[in-house]
Amino acid sequence: MNGYRHLDHPADIAMLISADSVEDLFIAGAEAWKESALESFIPESTFELHINLESISIEELLVDFLSELNFNLYARKLVYSRVKMITIKKNTLYRAEAAVYFEDFSPARHRLKNEIKAVTFHQMNIEHKNNSYSTRIIFDI
Repeated sequence: MNGYRHLDHPADIAMLISADSVEDLFIAGAEAWKESALESFIPESTFELHINLESISIEELLVDFLSELNFNLYARKLVYSRVKMITIKKNTLYRAEAAVYFEDFSPARHRLKNEIKAVTFHQMNIEHKNNSYSTRIIFDI
């Protein structure tokens, strides 16, 4: 089952994400981030950007991936629409290669819900049990 749900947290936004594959876990995390950051989203014209990341752990790779979406929104005014494709591989390091759809931020089509300052490592531990992946994600607001 791929998806996410809110968890109680006293100050920030906490989510539990789960998926059948590690790639789908990253996509569920991206959707949880979008739902946390944006009040409304009316997709219009999208364009594809490629994201390539390397990290020493799968948790760090997930934080880096979601942080890239966050950076694009707040620094470049690009709104994440959806993941077209993502592959996760491990050699010496964990590597993510993704094709992601974005669009230019427009106040007429996008309304911010929360300003996410950072995607954190707090309580993050990607677990693989019973053919399913899951982890907690906390967004610092």
